Amino acid sequence: MKFMVQKLILGLSVLGLVATLTACGTGQPIRNMESQPVPSNIKTAEQVKKAIRTAGAGLGWIISDDGAGKLKGTLNLRTH
Repeated sequence: MKFMVQKLILGLSVLGLVATLTACGTGQPIRNMESQPVPSNIKTAEQVKKAIRTAGAGLGWIISDDGAGKLKGTLNLRTH
C-alpha cells in the first residue's frame, strides 16, 4: 500500500512538471505592425490613435505616445 502511494505521488509530480514545462513554451514573438489597412470609417490619425488605445486598453495594454506618428504598447503580466 505504501509503495502504491509513493508511485502515485511520483506520477503526479512528474505530470505536474510536464504541465509546467509545457506551459513555459507557449510564448509568441512580438510583431511590429506597419502599413496595416485602416477601416474606411476612420478618417484621421487621431481616430486611428483612439482606436488603437481603445483596443489595447480592452486587453490590458498601456498605450503611450512614442514620437511623431508612433505609439508604444506595454503589457505588464507579472504582479510581483
